[in-house]
Amino acid sequence: MKNPYLLLLDEPCQGLARSQQKAFQQLTDAIAAISDLTIVYVTHQAEQLPSCIQHTLHLPVGFLKHSFLHGKNF
Repeated sequence: MKNPYLLLLDEPCQGLARSQQKAFQQLTDAIAAISDLTIVYVTHQAEQLPSCIQHTLHLPVGFLKHSFLHGKNF
């Protein structure tokens, strides 16, 4: 499939050096900028999130604690 609707990234920066994490964030942002792709990005480290991620869910101990859309709590 050449043009998927969904890109699921589960801990994609785990074990990468900081410089490689930044490069991956930039690549993810570039992909998001040129497509209508929905990106689901799973991480335990908020600083690893690319800037294109607009909606976050925080699930401590498996329960929804916070949900943010464009930086606003809802």
